[in-house]
Amino acid sequence: MTQASMPLVPVNHRPQATKGLILLPYAGGSPRSYQLLVKELPEHVAAWGVCLPGRERRISEQPFTDIMEVAREVAEASTDICTAMPTVLFGHSMGGLCAYETALLLQDAGTPAAGLAISSTAAPHSGLLPDATACLLNEAIRGLRSFNELEPWESLGADQAKYPLAPFFADMSMLLRYERQAPSLVRLPIWASTGSDDPLVPPSALDPWKEVTRYEMSTRIHTGGHFYIETAAQNSLRDFFGTLLAPASSEPPAGHGHHDSATDRDTL
Repeated sequence: MTQASMPLVPVNHRPQATKGLILLPYAGGSPRSYQLLVKELPEHVAAWGVCLPGRERRISEQPFTDIMEVAREVAEASTDICTAMPTVLFGHSMGGLCAYETALLLQDAGTPAAGLAISSTAAPHSGLLPDATACLLNEAIRGLRSFNELEPWESLGADQAKYPLAPFFADMSMLLRYERQAPSLVRLPIWASTGSDDPLVPPSALDPWKEVTRYEMSTRIHTGGHFYIETAAQNSLRDFFGTLLAPASSEPPAGHGHHDSATDRDTL
């Protein structure tokens, strides 16, 4: 894997960091998608964005069409970071599912993440994913009908402006193919959040995430819709990430704590 094809991109400069945060993108997203969130991170947190094939510096690569491809690549690239410091995986919408699958792979490899943060993501076994994906796709198609040439994409450069929608539809293909009948349990805490007016993943849709961890699950409802992360008040985001990545080491180490000692990967 060349440097250009490496999925993790540093998005802040924190050489003295004591905690890590890996940001997995929503459908069509890139490391730049979380700029607002990165600005609100505490000083002790180093963050990496995930750059998937088909966008930004990986524009020449064929996009993935399977969420497990994303999880395998990110898990491999994250191992050293998770070994060096407690590291939380964060994903919004599709990124939440990618973060969940990545957490499972890291757990199986013996280099677990310290936590899993799910944002506006329906749990894999909730039965809500097909409807949420269909609604997201319909919204995108409606947006295309009123799309004014390629003006919003000009800042991405000439090459990317030619194909601005390819990564999004490849990511939607991943969502449509994704299925888990019996989700595996992650042995780490989960933080789940969504927008108060999210039509795809309303606050009540976060409850099924409690069933995939034997640690405590915390929830946070932010003002806004499905993309509240782009509009939420800064103090709301600052409070959320301040709690999620608190410098105190009061939480139990990942992979330990209250869970049944069954197989390496428990299922519901």
